[in-house]
Amino acid sequence: MEAVIFDMDGVIVDTEALHAQVKVDILAKYGIDCSLEECIAYRGRSSNDFFREYLADKEVFVPLSEIVAEKHRTFLARVAAGKGIDSVPGAVELIHELHAAGMRLALASSSARKNIEYFLKKLEIYDFFEVIASGAELPLSKPDPAIYRQTIEALGLPAERCAVIEDSAAGVLAAKRAGAYCIAFQDPRYHGCGQDVRKADCLVDDFGKLSARQLFAL
Repeated sequence: MEAVIFDMDGVIVDTEALHAQVKVDILAKYGIDCSLEECIAYRGRSSNDFFREYLADKEVFVPLSEIVAEKHRTFLARVAAGKGIDSVPGAVELIHELHAAGMRLALASSSARKNIEYFLKKLEIYDFFEVIASGAELPLSKPDPAIYRQTIEALGLPAERCAVIEDSAAGVLAAKRAGAYCIAFQDPRYHGCGQDVRKADCLVDDFGKLSARQLFAL
């Protein structure tokens, strides 16, 4: 491989639980009940997709764009208030190793660009990524392959020379539809969360099991 493309939420930063809770709280503000499990089922997809589909048959007289913007503001406010978002064990170390070894790196996340920049800068890895793509800026999010096709095109590489690291069913499908090799990360802390990632080329449950040498050799 010549490049590794990372997803962010659930791969680099452990944000999935907070994303889901914020969605639940935003909907409750408009009198709509939603469970954490329902939110987590949308793991890997954009907030725009989630709210558009979840509210499709409900009466909410607020523009979708306003609800999505409120979700992003609330999420970042809670992070800034010290909600304890940690990096996924081993992820930052792997990124440092790949960068030091000369592997080209990119990021393709369904999160808003502001969220992406916040976390990558906080972890001091922002400058390691040659290409950064936000699915929130595209008409369709994962499992649509657009974000990965766009990222691969920006890298100027054949899709088969790019390895994607994903943690969601939607993300795995997007990567494979774009023609990339896909590594599914299954965090043992969230085993059984309902994400079917079997379409990935390989599965890992510990970033310590991946190395620059292995990824170059794929």
